[in-house]
Amino acid sequence: MTTDPITTAADWLASTPLRDRPHPLMPHLTLEFGLDTRQAIAAIRAAQLKLARAS
Repeated sequence: MTTDPITTAADWLASTPLRDRPHPLMPHLTLEFGLDTRQAIAAIRAAQLKLARAS
């Protein structure tokens, strides 16, 4: 398992359906994974890229 919080958050985002994600998402990423805004956006982008590659 990775210790990088951005990668951990990206993996969680990629494996969690939209309907199961908490709203709003940004505060959740901050509290759950300890990300700041810039890191949260990086995690969202990484998850989108991961999902695009899988399809």
